[in-house]
Amino acid sequence: MGLESPARVLQDALFKALDTNDCLVVQRLGVLFFLYSYASVYYLGGTFVPIGGHNMLEPAIWALPCVSGPHLHKCAAIAPELRAAGGLLIANTPNELGSHLVAYLATKKYIPTGLANYDILKQKAHNVDPVIHTIIE
Repeated sequence: MGLESPARVLQDALFKALDTNDCLVVQRLGVLFFLYSYASVYYLGGTFVPIGGHNMLEPAIWALPCVSGPHLHKCAAIAPELRAAGGLLIANTPNELGSHLVAYLATKKYIPTGLANYDILKQKAHNVDPVIHTIIE
């Protein structure tokens, strides 16, 4: 019998954790992208401190809405568009963060707002296509 793939081990651990928990905190580099596919909404880490946040486009691929703290300078190019579409809620305090998350999950408001984030990401990718073709030529 061979070794199981890391992805399979991670998936088994995820399902076991989600059977007994409503929230999962991950502190491992390189696994969040795939875990987003199991989420309903995500919190953008690094936004309650002035480091400016992590990548908010990866979760948009999975049509997820975002709740973040006020420090978004690393995401300044895309955050205003996601916010205008309703796919980004900004919390100024940890209590407000909790309120936003509960509101999203209790009302299922996250579904259309997550789709709005995906649509914005898709449009941005479409806008890059001509540039890539020009570079290749």
